[in-house]
Amino acid sequence: MTTTRPFIGSIGLTCHPKLQRRLAPIKVFAPLDGPLPSKGLEPLVEGKKFACTECGKCCTGAGEVWANTAETKALAKNLGLSEAHFLKKFTKKYSKRPGWYLLQRKQGSGECIFLANDKKRCLVYGARPTQCTTYPFWPELMNDEMWSQEASDVCEGINHPDAKEVDVAYAAQQLALSSAYTAEFDAAGAARSSGRKRA
Repeated sequence: MTTTRPFIGSIGLTCHPKLQRRLAPIKVFAPLDGPLPSKGLEPLVEGKKFACTECGKCCTGAGEVWANTAETKALAKNLGLSEAHFLKKFTKKYSKRPGWYLLQRKQGSGECIFLANDKKRCLVYGARPTQCTTYPFWPELMNDEMWSQEASDVCEGINHPDAKEVDVAYAAQQLALSSAYTAEFDAAGAARSSGRKRA
C-alpha cells in the first residue's frame, strides 16, 4: 500500500496555531512507503543557509519531543540515572507507540524539560534524541516556503545573515536520518493500531 510520506511534524510542533501548516502535505515529496531514500537527497538541501545561534528557540513553545528506547537509555546514562528512574522522572506515563516515550515539558512554560534556565543550553546535549540532532533538516522543512517560514516563526539560524550555505553531504545525511526516524516512529504507531482488536 502506498501512502504519503510521513512528516516529522507528526512528532513535534503540531499544536501551535502558527505551526499547523506542518500538518499539510508538501508536494516536494512523492508518495513513498517508509522513509525517504538515503541517497539522492542533496538537491533538497542545496542552497539552504543555516548556522545555529544557540538561541534555544527550537526547545521552547509548542511541540513534543519523543525518544525511542535506545535514546532513553542514553539520556539516563548521560544523567547518571537508571533507565527506570529516568522514565519515571522525565517522560509521560503513557505512550501509544511501543518503544517510544514522550519527554515531559516544564510546567507553565512548555519548554523542553532539558533546556537550561538560561534558555540557551541543552542539559543533555551529548545525548539528545535524533529529533533534536537533525533539526532543522526535517523533511517537511525542505520546501523553500516552509524553510523560510520556520526561520520566521522558530529558528533565527535559518537564513541568518552570517550563515553560509550548509554542507550538502552533512545536511543530506541529517535529512535521511530524520526521515528514517520518523518512519520508525510512525511504524510503531501503526503496529499498535493494527494490534487492536475490533469490536
